[in-house]
Amino acid sequence: MQQTLLELSLASLIPDETRVQLLGMFGEEFNRLDDFEQLIVTTAAIEGWVNHERACQLTTQHSREVTQPCRALSTEAF
Repeated sequence: MQQTLLELSLASLIPDETRVQLLGMFGEEFNRLDDFEQLIVTTAAIEGWVNHERACQLTTQHSREVTQPCRALSTEAF
């Protein structure tokens, strides 16, 4: 019987330079965001914008599950 082993590392998708920039802008508030929220903020920083459609492209979550983080981030006083 053959067996395949798949090993996944837990590497961040956020470039170190961008993380440093965002921490400088938002401080610990950035670290308090969950992974998906950090990805949305990072995308906005790198691409200059992000909307619901773009956020949906970043995840496999249903669009309804993307709405709440987008809404929360757009009203946060970052």
